[in-house]
Amino acid sequence: MSYLNGFTNGNAVFADGIEDNGNVVRIGRREDNNLYLKGDIAEILLLRGAVSDTERQATDNYLARKYGILTPTAGAPVLNSQPTNILGYVGFSASFAVAVSSNGASPKTFQWFQTPNTLLSGQTNSILTLSNLTLGQDSTSYYLAVSNVDGSIQSSNATLSVLPVTAPFFTVQPQPQSAYIHQSVTFSATALGSPQLSYQWNFNGTPIVGATTNTLTVANISTANAGNFTLTVTDNLGSTNSNPAALTVLVPATNTYPAAVMSANPLLYYQFSDVNSTTNTTNYGSLGTACTGQYQGTYSGVAGPVPPTFPAFDPANLAFDNETLSAGGVAFPSITLNNTNGGPHFTMAAWAYKDFGQTPFCGIIYERDSSPCGFGVNTSGGSDQFIYTWNGGQFGFNSALLVPNSQWCFFAVVIEPTKATLYLQDGTSMRTATNNVTHAVHPVWGAGYVGWDTFAATRRWFGTIDEPMIFDRALSASDINALYAGTAVTPTSTATLSISGTNGNLTITWPRGAGTLQRAAGVTGPYVDMMGITSPYNFTADTTNHYYRLRVQ
Repeated sequence: MSYLNGFTNGNAVFADGIEDNGNVVRIGRREDNNLYLKGDIAEILLLRGAVSDTERQATDNYLARKYGILTPTAGAPVLNSQPTNILGYVGFSASFAVAVSSNGASPKTFQWFQTPNTLLSGQTNSILTLSNLTLGQDSTSYYLAVSNVDGSIQSSNATLSVLPVTAPFFTVQPQPQSAYIHQSVTFSATALGSPQLSYQWNFNGTPIVGATTNTLTVANISTANAGNFTLTVTDNLGSTNSNPAALTVLVPATNTYPAAVMSANPLLYYQFSDVNSTTNTTNYGSLGTACTGQYQGTYSGVAGPVPPTFPAFDPANLAFDNETLSAGGVAFPSITLNNTNGGPHFTMAAWAYKDFGQTPFCGIIYERDSSPCGFGVNTSGGSDQFIYTWNGGQFGFNSALLVPNSQWCFFAVVIEPTKATLYLQDGTSMRTATNNVTHAVHPVWGAGYVGWDTFAATRRWFGTIDEPMIFDRALSASDINALYAGTAVTPTSTATLSISGTNGNLTITWPRGAGTLQRAAGVTGPYVDMMGITSPYNFTADTTNHYYRLRVQ
């Protein structure tokens, strides 16, 4: 078989090719009549035996790319997606769909089949629509076959389940939830009935504005959100209500150190009260279980800051103790920060204690998963100096904040677009150092460790750490002093709502954790919490007037 420009050109016999008697192979000339090829020959490939179609196609494609003069075969069809199992209802229609790549030779032929191999007449495109469904079609499977001149491919099977038209009923009820203040919870339920089902979530019997899907996320929860949530599902034959699902809002005891920290709404906050009882440490910050920490290596729980020196702490307060330089640390996952607008606004803080001098550049809170950021100490002139890193730089900043031995110290770093402020309370006074340079945006706080800069095994904090915390905003000096003293941090008193969009498609944004979006029909209210809404909130404008504000917490 011979080919021209990648396509079959009929049969050809090459009688004067390679001979066993040692004759010379001639290229571009026939030996018997001295006829010569008038043109150029670029590349010759001589093989012993016939090549497969796959090998020929690979050679054609190589030559086509190299010289741009051959037309390679385009190949068999490729599927970009598979059909998925679907539910249908008696008397209604249902559709399967398969995405087919534009690659592969054209034209392509489509044909749907019912398993095992029944051809469906007229179903010859990438979408199969079945109309006027009956119960006899229940649990029937279908697949698509696509072919072209270079081959064919068959999709996986997808099953159609046909249900009778009924009033709605629940197959999965929403479940009770509990979480700490400022965290988020999600309720979900599954219902069946006749199409189209509509949904409405209710809080203590009152419909929640905008909560019209089968899932509901309540963000930045407060004690005002404690109560019962239900879902009402409606179709053309009736409606039904789910069982109530209670939300329990957990609040730390008043006048305690955890209450002080959580009043500032951290993203991440580990108390380490569980250090001797589990391998995971609870995140009491607003990101909840998404930022659960993991104890690693050789460690133990020892006494942390306690009364009477630190009266806000529990007398039984525990801290994380790194026992060796070669192992130990608390791993935390990555965090997406909300500081891309106008530069970084970020705070990280922790308590730490050391018996003696540290190794160079040891980390207290540190991440190298993205661009290195964190803080710790570095040995300088025989003393341990408080240092920090932001986007891989600033570790050489001379803070002149020396960390004493045998003393619980409170460390904090506040990052703003044009400066970083370091705070060190060493038991005598709150000392500060300011680095007045530009600090670029750091959109993702990567996975890292409490007690370790992973650049080297020896960059571990050899000592004790307690109460690490990360905030998605720049805390003020009074906030830092409050965190040290264990008194409530004054919540943000103002926040800005921003609205943008075109052609009626609008977006409202506000700082994460700043509060709960509310809506009213008039400018004077009454305003109702939009409990299932988080920033950014995307919606389509209609002819009704709506007024929005943020309930700051």
